[in-house]
Amino acid sequence: MAHESCVAMWDVIKKIVLCGRTVIFTSQSATECKALSSRLAILVKGKLIYDGSPKDIMVRHAHGLTVTIHAKTDDKGQPVPLVDVVLYVKEGFPQTKLIAEGEESVHLYVPINNKPIYRLFATLQMAHHKIGFEKFLIRYTTMEDVYTMFQHVT
Repeated sequence: MAHESCVAMWDVIKKIVLCGRTVIFTSQSATECKALSSRLAILVKGKLIYDGSPKDIMVRHAHGLTVTIHAKTDDKGQPVPLVDVVLYVKEGFPQTKLIAEGEESVHLYVPINNKPIYRLFATLQMAHHKIGFEKFLIRYTTMEDVYTMFQHVT
């Protein structure tokens, strides 16, 4: 849907809710759900896996960081597999979850719990030195990341 159409639809939904009515809609956009919903129900493969508020989903499932690691290429220009890098990160952060994997990069969810963030940086720097990869990016986990994690639950 075009941006203008989305904005118009959001305005209609918000007006209906302000009148005290319930609106049920489906969306694949976490941003849209967060903006319009006071309650979410997430279905994966026909199974209800979450029912609660957008704020609650973030409190329960986004208490970590998302790490993207990009592979270096070999002499033939092919991406070098990142399996050993992922295993190395999991040694220091055992609850790490693989969110998405491609030929050129992996996306990990790394729960920080009570560990200082610098330990994650140190772990990635050491993996870069010992195993090798092109680069990494660390960012706070978003609602979109949480949705992606749920897709891998079942």
